Amino acid sequence: MSGTANAPCNWPALIGELIQVHRVIRSLDDEGIWSNDLPSLASEASALEFVDREIEGLDPQYRAFLQSADGWDAFFQWVDLFGTSRLMCMQDRSHEYLERLHHVLKDRGLKREDLLTIAMTRPGYENGVPDLFVIVRSHHPRAGKIFWLAEDIVDEFRDFEDFFLCMIEYNRREEENLRAEKGS
Repeated sequence: MSGTANAPCNWPALIGELIQVHRVIRSLDDEGIWSNDLPSLASEASALEFVDREIEGLDPQYRAFLQSADGWDAFFQWVDLFGTSRLMCMQDRSHEYLERLHHVLKDRGLKREDLLTIAMTRPGYENGVPDLFVIVRSHHPRAGKIFWLAEDIVDEFRDFEDFFLCMIEYNRREEENLRAEKGS
């Protein structure tokens, strides 16, 4: 199912897979802890063209995803994966948090300007510093790599496809935890 240099990722199939996992989580979540929203409709060509003009170094895999879904609220727990409009407006908010993580980034040879925040914990659900998911911009030697940041690096992903596949697995773990709590 994974994309390769010769075969691009099948985003509709992967999005459908995560929708099914969210459906199961929703059915098991008696307390309504998680939102498990559906993804937004595909980005309009004009929105993608605007983002291409305004954001230097947009990752091609992330851009391909946006052609199938223009973001996804509650993509994982209370983390929102940004679509074209929120991608633009959330960068200023995330810069403050990235500055706090300067030491973590420096240890990885990264600076704030090397990164584009593509997902973040919803306001009000973070514990001081929100979880940030940042992708390394195309001008950097580590272009395309994604870091999950909180007070430190929580996880690293090879590229956007790897990130998405791992997020499906993180959601499956949430499903397993809910099943275990219900004793099923």
